[in-house]
Amino acid sequence: MAKLRNLMLFLFSCLCIESPYSSCEEIYSLKQGQQMRDEEHLLSENGIFKLGFFNPSYSSDYYLGIWYSKLPKNPESVWVANPNYPIYESSGVLTLDNEGLLKITHNGGQPIVINPNQTVLSNVTATLLDYGNLVLTEVYSNGRAGRVLWQSFDHPTNTLLPGMKLGLNLKTGQSWALNSWLSSQVPAPGAFRLGVDRGSADQLILWQRGDVYWTSGVWSNGGFQMAPDLKRSLDVHEFRFVSNEDEKYFSYNVKNKSTISRWELNSWGQIVQFTLDVDGTTWTNTTTSPCKFNVNYPNAVCIEQNHTECRNGSELLVPKKGYYKETKLKYFHYNSSLALSDCYHSCWNNCSCIAYKNHFDNGTGCEFWNKDANFIGNENFPAIYILELGNNKEGTPTEGGTREDSAGSTKELWWIWCIVAITPGPVILLLGYLCYRRRKLGLLQQDEGETSQDKGLLELRSHIFNKVNDNIKRDRKKGNEVQLFSFPEILAATNHFSFSNKLGEGGFGPVYKGLLQDGQQLAVKRLARDSGQGLKEFMNEITLIAELQHVNLVRLLGCCVHEEEKMLIYEYMPNKSLDSFIFGMGFVEAR
Repeated sequence: MAKLRNLMLFLFSCLCIESPYSSCEEIYSLKQGQQMRDEEHLLSENGIFKLGFFNPSYSSDYYLGIWYSKLPKNPESVWVANPNYPIYESSGVLTLDNEGLLKITHNGGQPIVINPNQTVLSNVTATLLDYGNLVLTEVYSNGRAGRVLWQSFDHPTNTLLPGMKLGLNLKTGQSWALNSWLSSQVPAPGAFRLGVDRGSADQLILWQRGDVYWTSGVWSNGGFQMAPDLKRSLDVHEFRFVSNEDEKYFSYNVKNKSTISRWELNSWGQIVQFTLDVDGTTWTNTTTSPCKFNVNYPNAVCIEQNHTECRNGSELLVPKKGYYKETKLKYFHYNSSLALSDCYHSCWNNCSCIAYKNHFDNGTGCEFWNKDANFIGNENFPAIYILELGNNKEGTPTEGGTREDSAGSTKELWWIWCIVAITPGPVILLLGYLCYRRRKLGLLQQDEGETSQDKGLLELRSHIFNKVNDNIKRDRKKGNEVQLFSFPEILAATNHFSFSNKLGEGGFGPVYKGLLQDGQQLAVKRLARDSGQGLKEFMNEITLIAELQHVNLVRLLGCCVHEEEKMLIYEYMPNKSLDSFIFGMGFVEAR
């Protein structure tokens, strides 16, 4: 029965492809010399995925892509073959030529080759697999399938599917990385890229226009340290991170094969997990993001920003539908390669910018306003992102009664004012006395806390110095002098542990570059709070490092203890660590 079914499918697909007047719309394989027209689709064996031409919402451009076949109309594509080369009319034809090249031909344009530099020694067949991978397979003369010559999983766009790799082939240099779309209408690579690098840390890295924007933290115990949202889906997904001399990559699978799952890197740099339940009725999604949404402004842009001379981090850019009456106050970026997140960054770093939006209808380019012009709200207009103060917690006044109602209520409650007017003085004095006692008690507790903390710091310093002195007396060796740094001093040196100052991350925790006021450079090793190391273990570690001295060891300058924070302060090594020269790996190079 299986052979008969396959034979019927083969004959059915041949008739659909080769008959120029056929009304058939679905085929199951593409062989050399065959074509798939715009109105046709290539289906996987069990009909889970579909390949065909599509145009994004509100766009006249067409692309060749893959999507889930059983989802509603206009589903989001999980892979795009020609993201940089749109077809400007519905005239696309997919061809597998005699040289084994997949080509898109269309009216008024050059053919678009999907798999260039292809060398074919025998027949080739294009097949869409049930897990969303389009593969070109060698077929021998006896009909037996041979090696895979090319596959779409090696060229991801903005979506990670179960079984796909996110990482690097260290032998060939092949990179498996996700690229965000420029906009919902333009699948060309946008501002964000997610993947891994050749460094020693096993972690995911998110780049924004080539600069490191976010890291997932080191892979440990089936998850990433800085991405707890991923661990919350362990009941649905299975994660793994492979790192050896040949390749380094992250991948995931679903525990229930009936579950539909995909991860998308959206245009704001967020990793969104979409999961459809087994019944096929309910979508759930989880977002792993470098920042957290403000609960008072749920529509505000969620993107992490460094503080500038004019931005202190409390500002938000909130989308509001409408327009500015004084259009002469606008200035433009006509570059169609700019995404909405690029407009955001330009506005954030321009102290005079108070609003922005896209310039082109397809969601690219930028328009800015640099004065507080007259904004007029209107639901029929596209959204403009307007600067607002995020720490404004004042509520909106209610529109309860009329003026007459309010006045009548005041007259009826005249006796309340009388009570307030004749409140005896002793009550006021009593309240004042209670406030005084409460404030005095709070100050006393604060002083006691500071005294306890200072005592702990003095005890720590005394313990370290005593240990070092004992070592000198016993071994007649000179130990390293350990300095106790203040927490404000370290905050100022590292720019409040700015991400741009981050050098790397290990099992202990992240390491930041610091610069003291006297010009001395530091490397600040910040103990991760979930490491389980207490003050006693921390003191023992400092004692051990302080007693060691060698030309090949980085010198410990001191430490810093503040509440739950514990930090080791080393001398800064501008040429990175020794392992980067031995193994070609190491921390991210200092900026």
